[in-house]
Amino acid sequence: MACKVGRVEEAYEYFIRAARADLRDVRGNAGDGIHGASAAGTWQAAVFGFGGLRLHTNGWDVTPRLPAHWKRLAFKFYYHGELRHVDIRPEGYHVS
Repeated sequence: MACKVGRVEEAYEYFIRAARADLRDVRGNAGDGIHGASAAGTWQAAVFGFGGLRLHTNGWDVTPRLPAHWKRLAFKFYYHGELRHVDIRPEGYHVS
């Protein structure tokens, strides 16, 4: 939501906090396995937040909002059984 309302750098802080749950073992329990919900939320923040992916009944689109220091965000997803590729860079994006 922070990306959607134009607060990209604040969104990045929340994103990093979630990613660190397993990357830095901040809770001291990563040896028991990953935090699946946190990992899924981090993926969603990257794709739907920074990537701006929106799925509609008649198609999909992207409205990227990359943090200032990011050079690239690329992801894949299936839409109606077809694999789609999105490659976002500060100068623009390519979808296929």
